[in-house]
Amino acid sequence: MIRSFRSILVIPAALAVALGAGCNSSTVSTPTPAKGSLRVSVQLPAGASRAAAKGRQAGGAPLGAPYVKIAITDPTTMANLAQPQIIQAPPPGQTATAEFQGIPVGNIHITVTAHPDQNAAQPALAIGTADATVTTGNTTPVSITLAPTLDHLTITPTGLTLTLSNTQTSPPTGTLTAAAFDANNTSLVGEPLFWSSSNSTVASVLVDPSTGVATVTAVGPGTATIEVREFNTGKTADAVVTVVPAPVS
Repeated sequence: MIRSFRSILVIPAALAVALGAGCNSSTVSTPTPAKGSLRVSVQLPAGASRAAAKGRQAGGAPLGAPYVKIAITDPTTMANLAQPQIIQAPPPGQTATAEFQGIPVGNIHITVTAHPDQNAAQPALAIGTADATVTTGNTTPVSITLAPTLDHLTITPTGLTLTLSNTQTSPPTGTLTAAAFDANNTSLVGEPLFWSSSNSTVASVLVDPSTGVATVTAVGPGTATIEVREFNTGKTADAVVTVVPAPVS
């Protein structure tokens, strides 16, 4: 019987390492992606200046959104290309600026939203977008003016009836509550809303800025329309107040 044997070559570990190093003497380096910078300038809606003037009279705040969030994304995948920044919103008629460093060269998409809270967690009260191209070693300037997101207002209830009395020492009152919504019917928090009465000889209105609840006070018999208005957009909502004269005793 003839047996065949295979010879086995044993290579010491140190020699194996040396041989492996010799085979990979040349390493391939990955090129560093080209980067650039971005300067984003933000302005509030044009109507915010008018709202600011009314806000000083009524105790409100311009736009009601003191914080601005700026996000830089890939226009195709919408993946973030940089950490979003949240900055103070500019005063009406002025500009706020944010700088972004190390942005990959190429096309980018910029989204700017204005919010009533510092974490930008509440729905946006205004929004603006732009597309730009970042080039190697350069700072790309982009200016964006925001537009309000408000779509419509509501008042609850839509009507009040107040009856005067010969015995009451103070006039009768009722309350109204307004709400603001965007086009997706999402409730917007922080919109500066301003109230007025079409006939101050029938009913007056005063809003509590801490709660947003409006108190309507009867003045004399008749009918008055209580209006709530947002000045950036001109959106309004109404409630009809009927004041009934005191019964004849």
